[in-house]
Amino acid sequence: MRKGDNDRAITDYNEGIRLNPKDAVSFYNRGVIYMNKGDNDRALADNNEAIRLNPNDANAFGNRGVIYARKGDNNRALADYNEAIRLDPKGAINLCNRGRLKLHMKDPSGNADVAKARQLGACR
Repeated sequence: MRKGDNDRAITDYNEGIRLNPKDAVSFYNRGVIYMNKGDNDRALADNNEAIRLNPNDANAFGNRGVIYARKGDNNRALADYNEAIRLDPKGAINLCNRGRLKLHMKDPSGNADVAKARQLGACR
């Protein structure tokens, strides 16, 4: 995945999941690849499984929030960003994404999230 060979990475994650179907990290990482490829349905399925296996994974909630936002399901996206931030209050990217989503939804409280995310080094 780090080398940018997404197809090979997916093959490797598929094998890892076959060998250990309870490995939340493999589902999460494969979901990241699918999300980056624009395959939101597969990314959503993998993030759902990662969260089922590890309900304390702030990154999985954040990524699922991105997927829901891409699909236009702003309420689910907001709920996932809220959960990601609850699990990791200093998760700058989730603060940024929540703030931008709130602003998109015409909620001015998004400005505070964006400002805090900028202080933490995200949300340019």
